[in-house]
Amino acid sequence: MTDIWQLSNPSELEAEQFENLEHVLGAEGEQINTSDMSTLVRVKVGESKYYIKKYHRGGRHFRRRLGRSRVRAEWENSHYFRQIGVPTARLVAFGERRKPFGDRIGALVIEELENVQDMANVLKTGCHMQQNKAWLGRVTQKIAKYTAMLHDKGFVHGDLKLRNILVNFGLDPEVYIIDCPDGSIKSGMLFDRGVVKDIACLDRTAKEFLSRTQRLKFYKNYKKVDKLSTDDKRMIKRVLTFFEGR
Repeated sequence: MTDIWQLSNPSELEAEQFENLEHVLGAEGEQINTSDMSTLVRVKVGESKYYIKKYHRGGRHFRRRLGRSRVRAEWENSHYFRQIGVPTARLVAFGERRKPFGDRIGALVIEELENVQDMANVLKTGCHMQQNKAWLGRVTQKIAKYTAMLHDKGFVHGDLKLRNILVNFGLDPEVYIIDCPDGSIKSGMLFDRGVVKDIACLDRTAKEFLSRTQRLKFYKNYKKVDKLSTDDKRMIKRVLTFFEGR
């Protein structure tokens, strides 16, 4: 078995608490969610809180043993976001272990962001900030900006749901894009479809709570245009019909 484990600019307390993969995989805390692929728990270290995401396997089908594992993809994509200027949660430690017969397990340690909620929850719970049109406009403008930054680099997120976008409640709110084990740089038809899927994932929840005007403004901000072209109208139609029959 081979271990890869790395800490990213840890404090003394973080280095002690998250010193190796074995220790992190065995850590207990408040369970946030679990699936056949991973388990997410929250722990407190000193005055800070951290999310530990434990991957039980490398991925589904061939990805369990071949190619880039989900845990590796998630930590590499987190680094990539920071490299190109897309805000994301701070990655404290990460790594994986190759088990006999090729499967991989691994873990990520992510520092909890303060005073944030995921955007899907903001809309669904009717948070008072949702009624602040200026605040909501700045949030959607930043979501559009960061989505465009990813797509301009040929990168598609693959699961760009509003629940994977965190926002704080300041007058100039910041937006953070998280949880990206399926994202990668693509080209050609795969990139084209991935772009449509990313926008459709955002709109799938947004259409339940935002007006048509608000959603069109988001798209114009994303495209950096004041007026929709024929191609833009085709794109919007593809977005609106992407999940039909699924």
